[in-house]
Amino acid sequence: MTFFHSSQPKESARIRQLLLPAAMSQADAASPSGAARVPYDILELIVCLAPETALPNLCLVSHDLDALAVRLLYRDLHFDSSSVKHAVQCLQSIRSSPHLGRLVWSLKLDYRLHQFPYPTEAPALVASTLRCTPNLRRLDIAHLAQLIALSRGFADTIAHLDHLSDLNVAWGPVLDPLLCRIGPLKRLEFDVGSGVLDENNDALEHLLRVSVYSLEELRLTGYKLAAYLSQHPDLIFERVTSLELHYCEPLGLEIARAFPSCRRVQFFPVPFTPPELLSDPANFPLLEHAEAGVDEYGYAPPRHAKLRPMPHITLYNSSHIISEAAIMSAMACIEPDSVVSFQMQSLETPNILSTLEKGLRVCTRLQFLCISIKVDAEGTQLREMVCMLLRAAPATLRFVSISCATKKTTRAVIEQLADLVAGYADALLARIPSLRLIELRSGTFSGEHMVHLKLEKWDGGALRWFRVCGQDLKPPAEFAFRR
Repeated sequence: MTFFHSSQPKESARIRQLLLPAAMSQADAASPSGAARVPYDILELIVCLAPETALPNLCLVSHDLDALAVRLLYRDLHFDSSSVKHAVQCLQSIRSSPHLGRLVWSLKLDYRLHQFPYPTEAPALVASTLRCTPNLRRLDIAHLAQLIALSRGFADTIAHLDHLSDLNVAWGPVLDPLLCRIGPLKRLEFDVGSGVLDENNDALEHLLRVSVYSLEELRLTGYKLAAYLSQHPDLIFERVTSLELHYCEPLGLEIARAFPSCRRVQFFPVPFTPPELLSDPANFPLLEHAEAGVDEYGYAPPRHAKLRPMPHITLYNSSHIISEAAIMSAMACIEPDSVVSFQMQSLETPNILSTLEKGLRVCTRLQFLCISIKVDAEGTQLREMVCMLLRAAPATLRFVSISCATKKTTRAVIEQLADLVAGYADALLARIPSLRLIELRSGTFSGEHMVHLKLEKWDGGALRWFRVCGQDLKPPAEFAFRR
């Protein structure tokens, strides 16, 4: 079967169709008067379809496209350690052109202060930028405590962000005065960061109390949440649909009582204590997705422990190599007939493929599979993965996402591995008739090199494989789980 290559999927063709409607000839469209007749809502759709890397070029096409593309360029700003210089330039642009700041809804500075070109100047630059972002909703600054320690007025700047509703905090005592001034939030990530479990944290407890009627997503690390909730039985977070607790043991049934609307929970490292927390349908009655960390220190689920049937399951491990027996012990807690999507992330056991094969043979309704494997330069493990899918994958499987960890996973390596998989595409389709997407990715935390092998219906109804290469490609809307 022929593969069609593109750096963009159907979006390029759709953009051309929008720019050249049936009523307008290509000659008319090439003229200034023809271009002027393109309706504004069509231009808006073009900007939405364009990949992010193309937005700066769209800004140069016309004033209308510039106005639309700039909104998307500045709406969500995310800079990591690989883009610190770009972050400085962007912050300086916002400071010098405050109208750009009014477009910013989300700001994430995911790098350490010492990586900043002039660390002592960072507080003034970031603070002056924040003062230009009155519509900011989401704030995530990895070095927030350091910035506040260096500048007395920095906390006041954040406290006056009236629309702030999404906050990510790596806690330190210097943050307490600020956090106690923050109003209701919709989303909160809070890492106590002390290295030991905290039973009391005034700043966190303030945020929980003021957000009890507004909070929708909560992620906590290093805090004994169950102990706090047992002291405050009146706290019920009716709107929280996603709950992540890392190193917050011991867990307790108080958590299920306080979060009755949860559809997704993630527990690490001990996912099955008490057993009835996830086995009794009375707890988390709306639960659809359970993410459970397999403990690398030999933890075994309680005897006869069972997750109640639910469609989306994730097993993962954050650090150490663990045994096949530990993974199988965790998989034994799953009702396989109910599983629609299944992830095995960050699991680096030597027999991971044989373990997965055993699981696939009993997951008869599986549609989405996401797995992380180590791959050598020849792609031996990836070839074994494909052969395993040919042997064991259920006919219902639609999407497969494979994270390929190598010593140096560059774009060229990922595309080379995609060539390998493409050679099996027809055989996979014959064995798995529902298959529509195979995704390969580099497995890095940001800026992932990715290839999508997509099976799509073209003119005349014929199915053709379509190959898309790029960074951080978005999965289809049907992709039922997060990465």
